[in-house]
This record gives sequence, structure tokens and C-alpha cells, in this order.
Amino acid sequence: MAKRPGNEARVFDGPSFAFTPDRLRQACQLMADTGGRRLWRDDRCQQLVVRVGRRGGVFYRYGRDHRAGTVVNQRIGEVSGPNAVSLEAARKRCNELRYDPEAQATIPKRRASNNSPALAEIWPQYIDAISTGKFSMSRRRRALRPTTIKAYDELYKAHLQRHSEKNLHWLAKNLPGLFETIGTVGREDAEQPKPSPAQANKLLQVCKNLFEFARRMGRWNEPNPAIDPMTGETYIRFEMPKREVRLTPAQAKRLYAAMQAKGQFWCDFFAVVALTGRRLSNVRELKWENIDLENRLIIDAAETMKNNEPNICPLSDTVLEIFRRLKAEAEEDAVYVFPGRKPGMPIMNPDHAWDEIRTAAKLKKVRIHDLRHNAASWASGAGHSQATVGKFLSQKSIQSTSRYTHANVEDAMKASRSVEETWLKATQPTSAG
Repeated sequence: MAKRPGNEARVFDGPSFAFTPDRLRQACQLMADTGGRRLWRDDRCQQLVVRVGRRGGVFYRYGRDHRAGTVVNQRIGEVSGPNAVSLEAARKRCNELRYDPEAQATIPKRRASNNSPALAEIWPQYIDAISTGKFSMSRRRRALRPTTIKAYDELYKAHLQRHSEKNLHWLAKNLPGLFETIGTVGREDAEQPKPSPAQANKLLQVCKNLFEFARRMGRWNEPNPAIDPMTGETYIRFEMPKREVRLTPAQAKRLYAAMQAKGQFWCDFFAVVALTGRRLSNVRELKWENIDLENRLIIDAAETMKNNEPNICPLSDTVLEIFRRLKAEAEEDAVYVFPGRKPGMPIMNPDHAWDEIRTAAKLKKVRIHDLRHNAASWASGAGHSQATVGKFLSQKSIQSTSRYTHANVEDAMKASRSVEETWLKATQPTSAG
């Protein structure tokens, strides 16, 4: 019976298949075309796996050694190339390693080598590469935001800097322990450590990026310890509770009063965040050249957006009034809508001002980013669809081409007006609460 079209392609959808030379070649070609990385088990030889990436495949013996009670990950050989190991030889070698103690003794012990740099050496190189756009985990390379790089560096200083003289082999071996400790206990050097699952998850992601950077630099040629070899995905074992923030009218009124007490500058800044639902960085770095006051729009370039897509944000009456007043008060050559203390620079850190505002409003647990969540909740509560709320929050890409329709702008504008209406009802002097 003839095979149905596509049946062979489905072989690679699962975690395992029966290895054959042809299928192994197809798997290598698949990963070379897609740029991904996968690990498959051999249905015909227990513990034999092949790890395939863009540069080809490698046979491993991967499984639990019941004699030692440990998980083993032993390299057998390459699938193709001048040093290739045949499938039959790989299966034979895998079985030898499973049952023959003398064969086990022939596996060289992993040891640190000159090709495994110390953390103190590789980390500055990594930071420089992501700062200049020379390295990125995404296909579309661009330099990360300074705030993101600062967060990475603070994570390194908090959890890895004390181990800076250790190398990548040490980090690969100890990463699971660091992850568990941070997520369940807290920082090692803290006087009163508290569990920080969010920090643990971030550390895991940053270490994944670091090992990938080292691999591309030719400084690491072993499996990435932050990636589950069976799924190809990052190990994430700590589930974070979702924050659903929705201010009541009384809370919004207290918040607005505290914003006014802090001063007009900060009141305008946080009002724009609350009413537009824009990310903090997009408000903080907003330039006058991107605001079209006549057409009531903010036109964002792709490189300024988190999703790397251009975006159009409609302005409600209140936000438009704020921008017109700020424009009239701004210097003629002003670049940023909310300038910082340094000439030609935006405000760098609004956290201190926000701490004073939320403390005065008795909303100590509300973060700046929660204003974005609140805008989404108010828009959803007004009956707008998920797609409309997504456009309002710039969560979906909006192509600035002839295919971009007027209806999309209108949908986002309706959501914007609903948020504005809820805000004004709560903050006007006549509102109750």
C-alpha cells in the first residue's frame, strides 16, 4: 500500500521514532531549514538519542544509569561528516555503555578545559554583544533596551558574581541547584532569605542565553543545561500567579489625588500610562516626532516596540489635551515628551516618584506596569473584544501599509475612550467614593 502524503513528515512530530539512515538525514535537513534544535529517542534502542541542530546531529546515550542511580548524558558520535558514526555502530556502542563496566571506563570524565571560560570572562562579552546587537536569541537581531540589560546585570550580580572565578562547566553542573535554591529559599547571601521563583525563572532564561552565546562563539560545545533535551524548551518549573489588577473607582480617585499632589509633571506622565495602556518604556522614551496631534495618533517605529512591529496608538481627548499643553510648554528643539534631568535624555527612572504616589494612595502593591493591566481590565469590562483590547494595548502587530484599515484605528479608539470614561468618572470631583 502506498504511503499517504505527509506521513513521513509526521514522524518527527513526536519525541521518538525508529531511526533509519534516511530518517536521520531528513531530521538533520528539517532542523537546518527551520533553524531549531530537537532531541529524539530511538524506538529500536533504549537510551539512544540523537540531538539535531542547524549544524547536524549527534548521537548520545541519554537515560538513567540504575547501577549508579544517576542520569547519564554520554556523547557517542556525529551522525554525518568526516567523523560520522554509523547507526549500527551507535546502537552497539549505546548498549555497551549500558551493560559493560569496561566500556563505561573508556568514557573520558568531563573536566574544565581552556575552551570553557570563567564567568568573569564570558559575562562582559555577553553583555557587550547584546548591547550592540551582535547577539540575539531571535532571528531579527537588535540591541536590547538599556533597562533590560541593566536587569540582566543586576541578576548576575545578585546570584552569579560571587562565583565569577568558576567556569561554564561549573555553572552547567550547578545551575539546577541554583535554580531550586533561589526559587524555594532565596539568595544565598541574604540575612533573611525569601523564596523568589520569579528571579529563579529569569536566571534560568539568562543562563540559557549565555550558553547559547558561548556556543556561537565556539566556547561551549555541550548541551545547553537550561534546555530540556526531550522537548527543546527551557526548563521552567515555577509557575507564577497571574496578576489581575482592576482599580475600583475609590482606588482610582485616591491614585489621581496622589498623582496631583506629586506635581503636574508626574501627574501627566502617569496619566498617560494609565489612559493609553502603553508600556512604561514606550511612554518614558516617547518622542515628539512620533506624535501626530492633528490626527490624534502616536506612530511607533518597529524598533521601539517590544514585538518588533510598527504600531499606531489613537489618543483620547484627555491624553490629547495633555500632549497639546506639554507641546506648548516645551522647548522648540525638545526631543522627548517627558525629558529627564540630563539634556537630550528622557526620564530614566520613575520608580521613586511612583513609590511616593502609591504609598500616599494606599496602593502599595500596585506596580507601574499594573496600570497597563488595569487599562486592559477596564476596556474588557466595557464590552470590547479581546482582539480590540489587543490592538489598544499594542499586543498585536499593526502593519503601517495600505492594508491597514480605518476600522482597526476605530476599534482601538473606542477602547481608549472607554478607559478614559471610566477614569474620568472615578477622578472627577463629582464622583462618589
